[in-house]
Amino acid sequence: MSVKVQILKGFHDVTSRSIKTKDGTPKTLYTQKAYLHKGGAFPVEFTLNVDSPALAYALGDYDLDLDCLRVNRFGSLEVDPYAVTLQRVAV
Repeated sequence: MSVKVQILKGFHDVTSRSIKTKDGTPKTLYTQKAYLHKGGAFPVEFTLNVDSPALAYALGDYDLDLDCLRVNRFGSLEVDPYAVTLQRVAV
C-alpha cells in the first residue's frame, strides 16, 4: 500500500515561525505545504514539519513513510505529526 503525496511548484516554500519554549528559550519552527491524494478529484493540502529550510522536500512525487503511523492510547490509528517522512518515488 502506498499513500501518494506531492510537493508542488509554487506551493513548496518553507515558512517559519518563532516561539518560546516552556523555559523561555526561543525556537524557530519550519513547515512546508504538501498535497495528499486520497482518491478524490483533488488532493488535500496539509502541513509538514521540517527541521530547516535546507532539509525541505524537493518538488516531486512521494510516498508517505508508514513508520509515521502509530496507535494512540485509545487504540485508534493516527499519524504522528513529528515523525512524518516522505520517500521519493522513483521516476
